[in-house]
Amino acid sequence: MTDTSLKSVATLKNLQYLDISLCNKVSDVGIKYLTEGSSVTKLRELNISHCSYITDISVMRIAQRLCKLHHLNLSYCERLTDTSLEWLSGSSISSLDISGCNIQDQGLAAVEGVRLRKLVLAECVYITDIGIEKLCKNVRDLEHVDVSHCVALSDPAIRAISFYCRGLVTLQMAGCPKMTDMAVQYLTSGSQYLRELDVSGCVLLTDRTPRHLERICPPLCSITMTCCRGISRRAALKLQPRVEHWEHSNDYSPYWFGYNMGQIVPPVTRPIKTDDTWEVVEKHSMITRAASTERI
Repeated sequence: MTDTSLKSVATLKNLQYLDISLCNKVSDVGIKYLTEGSSVTKLRELNISHCSYITDISVMRIAQRLCKLHHLNLSYCERLTDTSLEWLSGSSISSLDISGCNIQDQGLAAVEGVRLRKLVLAECVYITDIGIEKLCKNVRDLEHVDVSHCVALSDPAIRAISFYCRGLVTLQMAGCPKMTDMAVQYLTSGSQYLRELDVSGCVLLTDRTPRHLERICPPLCSITMTCCRGISRRAALKLQPRVEHWEHSNDYSPYWFGYNMGQIVPPVTRPIKTDDTWEVVEKHSMITRAASTERI
């Protein structure tokens, strides 16, 4: 898919769903064609994840022109900044994925006037508890939240989510090494409708966490606690008969989590796709990069 081919796609009159993820030849020009096309009032779902040439200008056009868009996936669009979130304020978006983007607290604080039900912030390593609190004050209808691998977050972030987002149904907080049992206690105090929780790799959790979670079974019906060395098998098993889905392990966190018992690991060597071929390159993961910056 290129800008030229997207120009042809834009002529479709009843286009409701479009997935151009991993299309590295698509730029702001292609998105301009799309937002001036024949389906601007029909498009409901758009996925442009991993489109490395997309910038804030495209998000501005999407927010202004695609008035019926409900689901937007911008994950791993590396050139997006906080300005993109400012443009999305007041839009029709109800589900937003900005995983792996270079979003910071300022961007989260700017989001308002939008009825988000689902927000995925996985691997947004620069956001802090302050940004989460400001976001939740403005966006209180959230039901599904994913802050997995947001390594700077700690207990106050979960307190804010639980306090302001009373309708929370699912929470993914895997790979957040600063979370303690207090974060889970906040959830059990404020989230009356929580059904699914993933705390995998939260290495500071102890046997107190299963005890806290027993208080909300039901509605809690799914709990994942893999790579939680501080939670004993005995304590974890007490939850098993009370939920439909249960996972637990005492394994160490995998290397791609970017830390081991809270310590940052060396750069990750992983494959990336360039056009039609795969190349193996060594690069710092976003998690390692952010943690290194924090130490400085």
